[in-house]
Amino acid sequence: EALPNGAAYNEAGAPEAETRYTLRDHSWARPLGDGDVLVGFESGFLKVVGEPARMDLPAVGTAVHQGRPCAELVGTDGHPHGLWAPVSGTVVAVNDAVREDPRWIKNDPHGDGWILRVTPDRLEEELQSLSRV
Repeated sequence: EALPNGAAYNEAGAPEAETRYTLRDHSWARPLGDGDVLVGFESGFLKVVGEPARMDLPAVGTAVHQGRPCAELVGTDGHPHGLWAPVSGTVVAVNDAVREDPRWIKNDPHGDGWILRVTPDRLEEELQSLSRV
């Protein structure tokens, strides 16, 4: 079953640049061509979580702040794991597919398992504190 491609592809249908920036190997940010940023969990962190059971997403329009929790993944053991925002800004879209089937987060964490699309407030400044991968 194909997931909606969300913001992972540009208007011409070509994949956006795969450059991403990580916040302490916990979460990632991938700048898109239109100025927005996709946000998700780093694959290494997901190994600690185990199997995802539920993804709680913020409402569109919610302000997020770099280094602060912005969403919550609950494992099958019932333990919650916060997603730390790698950038500050406003949530402009959420990936409803990961809410419906959180296994996408672990199966494709850097692609269809993205969590949020954010319009950043201070992208250039905040990228300085992230690691490029």
